[in-house]
Amino acid sequence: AGGAGRCSEVSCGCVVGGVDFHRQRDELLAAKPRLLVATPGRLLSLCGILPASSRARQQLLSPPPKSLPGAAEEEAEAACRLDGVEMLVMDEADRLLELGFEEDLAAILSLVRGGG
Repeated sequence: AGGAGRCSEVSCGCVVGGVDFHRQRDELLAAKPRLLVATPGRLLSLCGILPASSRARQQLLSPPPKSLPGAAEEEAEAACRLDGVEMLVMDEADRLLELGFEEDLAAILSLVRGGG
């Protein structure tokens, strides 16, 4: 994700699920990027909110095993806030809605609008 930022001197970051949460969190806190590309669930986790998909997974696997991706995320301190976001781009938002991410997208919009 740093490629575009090198030309314009904008610091960039990329966070996605399936990658070590704590490593991404530490990198995000250290880099403080001005441009962040993120999947909805990982973005919410980094904002200190348990994504709907993680809650559903925990309900299916009660109690959740410690090795479950996202299990430790709900206990982590928020690494970012969205209330200062000036521009939000949701690429493929229609597809995300089709895949059942409506609750997570609504939570992100609420955070951007200062609701959390």
